Amino acid sequence: MRRVVVIFTLVVLTLIFYPLAFADEAVDMKDNAENQALQEEAMRQAFQDAAINDFSDKSETSLFNNKFLSRLHPYLGVNLIYSDNVYETNSNIKSDLYTEINPGIKLILGNSEGGFETQNINQNLVLDLGVDINHSFYRSAALNFEAPYAGLAYALESRNNLVNLKQLFRSDYELVSNISAGANGITHYQSNITSLLWEHRFNTLGVGLGYDRTSKDYYGIYKQTNTYVDNMGSVTGFWALTHKTRIFMEYDFGFYDYPRAVNSNDNFNYYQIWAGARGELTNKIKGLVKIGSESREYKTSPKTSMERMAVEVDLNYKQSPKNSFLLSLYRGLLNTDYVSQGADDGYGFSLGFAHNFSSKLSFNASVGYEEDEYQSGTITKTTLASLGLRYAFRKWVKMELKYDFNNRAANNENNAFKVNRYSLLAKMEF
Repeated sequence: MRRVVVIFTLVVLTLIFYPLAFADEAVDMKDNAENQALQEEAMRQAFQDAAINDFSDKSETSLFNNKFLSRLHPYLGVNLIYSDNVYETNSNIKSDLYTEINPGIKLILGNSEGGFETQNINQNLVLDLGVDINHSFYRSAALNFEAPYAGLAYALESRNNLVNLKQLFRSDYELVSNISAGANGITHYQSNITSLLWEHRFNTLGVGLGYDRTSKDYYGIYKQTNTYVDNMGSVTGFWALTHKTRIFMEYDFGFYDYPRAVNSNDNFNYYQIWAGARGELTNKIKGLVKIGSESREYKTSPKTSMERMAVEVDLNYKQSPKNSFLLSLYRGLLNTDYVSQGADDGYGFSLGFAHNFSSKLSFNASVGYEEDEYQSGTITKTTLASLGLRYAFRKWVKMELKYDFNNRAANNENNAFKVNRYSLLAKMEF
C-alpha cells in the first residue's frame, strides 16, 4: 500500500509542475547551462576551499524590472522522498514518505549585475535567506520541523589582491539512531560556519592566508557532549601556470575541541601539509589533486597521536559535449560525530558519469566505496550507488528523479545498515 502511495504522489507532483513549466515560451535550445549544472555541482569543492552551497549561483532571469528589485531572486524547492530505512539502523527499522520544502530569497549585488565596480576593483555580495521545512506523511517518524538559515558571501578582487568572506548560520535538525544517540528520532542543533581568505599575487607567484571556523551545538536526545568547535588557519604559496590553473603548497593547522564534554580527552590539535594542483589541468580535465601528510596530537588524554598520508582528488573529465566522467578520492584522518568512536582513519572513492541527451534532459550515475576504522575498534565498509534523471522545463524550472542506495557492513553488527531512498525534486529560481 505504501508503494502505491509513493507512486501516486510522484505522479500528482509531476502533473502539477508540468503545465506550469510550459506556460511560457520555449527556451533557447543552445543554452546548456542547466545541464552542465550536474558537473559543476560535483566539482564545486574542487574550486572552493570553504564553499557554502549555492552562494555564488546567479539566477538567469528575474521577475522584476526595477533596478534594485531585479537583484532579488526568490526560489522554491520541493523534494518528495521515500526511504525504507529512515534512521539508517539495523533494528527498529522504519520507512517513511516525507517532503522537504525550501523557500528562500537571494539578494545579489556585484559587477555581474551592474554593481559597484570602481577603479578596477571588482566586488560581489550575496545574501541568502531561507528555511527548510520537513513534513512526514506516514508519521511513523517524527520528521516534522522547520530549519531557518542565513548566509552571506562577499568577494573583493583587484589586480593583485583577492578577499573572500563567507558566513552561514543554520538552526537545523538531523536524524539520529540507536547507533549515534541510543534512540531513533531527530535532534536540534545550531551551526555557525565562518570562512576568510586573502590572496596576494606577484605576477605568476602568490601567497594566501585563510581562516575557517565551524561550530555545531547539539540539543535534545543527541549527546550534547558531541558539541564541537573547529578552528583552522592556513598558509598557501602558489604558482599560476595560467589564469585558470595553479600549482600550490599549503600548510594547515587547527584546534578541535568538545566544549561540553565531561573531560578534554578528545580535544586535539592537527597539522596538514599539502602539495597539488587545481583548475584546468588539461583541455578536458578540471578539478583538484593534492597529496600530503596530516598529524593529530591529543592535548591531555593518553590517546596515541596519529599521523597518516593524506590524499584528495576531485576530477571532471569532459570526454565530449554530451559525456562527462567524475572521479573523487580521499584518504586521511576524519572527525566523527560519535565521540565514543574517537577519530576516524578512512579512505574512499566514487566514480560518476553524466550524459546530456539534449539541452534539457540529462542523466547521471555514480558508485562508491568507503572504509572507516575508528579508535574504538569499529570498522565499517560502505557501498554507495545513485541514479538520477534531470529535466529543465525552463531556465527557472527543473525537476530531478533520483535513487540512492547505501549498504554499510561492520565488524559490530549494531553499526551496520542498508537503505534505499527515492526522491523527486522540483526547483524554481527566478
